[in-house]
Amino acid sequence: MEFRGLDPADARRILEEEGENLLPQERAQHFFRKFLSLFSEPMLFLLLGGGILYFLLGDRSEGLILLSFVFVVLAMTYFQKRKTEQALTALAEVAAPRTTVIRGSVRMVIPVRQVVRGDLLVLSEGDRIPADLRLLDGRLLVDESILTGESLPVLKLPGSEDLGFGRPGESASPFVFAGTMVTNGSGIARVHATGEHSAIGGIGVALTGISSGPSRLERASARFVRIASFVGLVLASLNVVLLYRVGHREFLKSLLGGLALVMAILPEEIPVILTVFFALGSWRLARKKILVKRMSAVEVLGAITVLAVDKTGTLTENRLDLELVAVGSGIFRASDGETFPEEFHKVMEYALLASSPLSEDPIDKAISSFGKSHLSGTEHLHDSWEPVKVYALEPPILAMARVFETSEGSPFLFATKGAPESVADLCHLPSEEAADLNRKVESLAGQGFRVLGVAMGRYAFSSLPGSLHDVP
Repeated sequence: MEFRGLDPADARRILEEEGENLLPQERAQHFFRKFLSLFSEPMLFLLLGGGILYFLLGDRSEGLILLSFVFVVLAMTYFQKRKTEQALTALAEVAAPRTTVIRGSVRMVIPVRQVVRGDLLVLSEGDRIPADLRLLDGRLLVDESILTGESLPVLKLPGSEDLGFGRPGESASPFVFAGTMVTNGSGIARVHATGEHSAIGGIGVALTGISSGPSRLERASARFVRIASFVGLVLASLNVVLLYRVGHREFLKSLLGGLALVMAILPEEIPVILTVFFALGSWRLARKKILVKRMSAVEVLGAITVLAVDKTGTLTENRLDLELVAVGSGIFRASDGETFPEEFHKVMEYALLASSPLSEDPIDKAISSFGKSHLSGTEHLHDSWEPVKVYALEPPILAMARVFETSEGSPFLFATKGAPESVADLCHLPSEEAADLNRKVESLAGQGFRVLGVAMGRYAFSSLPGSLHDVP
């Protein structure tokens, strides 16, 4: 099938009309607006006002002390925000993703932001999907965990263009969504929606409408400051009146005495302490490779006692580990820390051969990691072998195989993995053996394991069949 794609002129016109393929972002604030936003703490106004008043009344030492508090808080808050913004900007520039499109029958690599509705995209394993797409040709396994929370890849197959655009998580559908990743396969797809019109863009639009008000601690400290300020001003006024009227002191000295009483009553250390502790929290999170955009987020994280979620993938590392290998009645558990027995080497050898070493599929990654660490130094590793044919997973056969020609004139070697029932069907197991296998699979599945079947076979004919099910 030949794909022509958009004409380059049409692509430029659509880009001008609909804008670049970018997710909704917060508008960058001007320096002056950023500086004004730092004065959200009521205590800063009091410290600033007190410092200026001390200067006007001639007490420079007290004024410098109060203004130094203001400077420390403003400097630490501003530079923390600025550092985070610079880090996020640098990450965005490093990523600067690009993708392959077909325009005017020519394949070209362009920045993702220039992808437009109607473009034809060439997808392959490891690609991050730049827009919502409709798959026209090929077969993909796509990691949609960013949208659904499910760690297992979802199968995508071409479908009728008459179908209305679907939702994330639908297996064997032609709909591929922005932000997801191709873990296996390749294909060509047409862009359905870009930017804020995509599924993930809609989430971004909803998030930009959320206003970030003051945190609970900030609200509590502001309320305390207001109460303390009111009490302090009342007492200071009373003190000025008593000193001036009763004590017959000069008005200026009476005013300075009242101001000193206000500063003694007010907890001017609060904004400094909060800023320092939030900055320390941000620094500790940064050491764990977490960027804090707002210091109040540190307080929110520290206040969490119970976190409730509805997706297990939200709390996991979004990767799989191979925990158990079963051959016959023997079982090896990786968590036991024992030496990998010889009787399990063969099944791991064929599991490795059935998995692509460069695959982004989480199952292939788990098998590759386990096999290379437990078979190191044995004759069961074949890093130099290249398959002569790959049978992809296609319903109704929920299994795939990689075929190798081990030496000239030798039968082809099939390494197969997939759903245990599909692998058993391909192996043409007798009914009793198949029933015994099903019982073992159900037992392991009942323990919470995701079970994968592995098989090998020899094929002595000169040409390979078109379908995996046609292998005798």
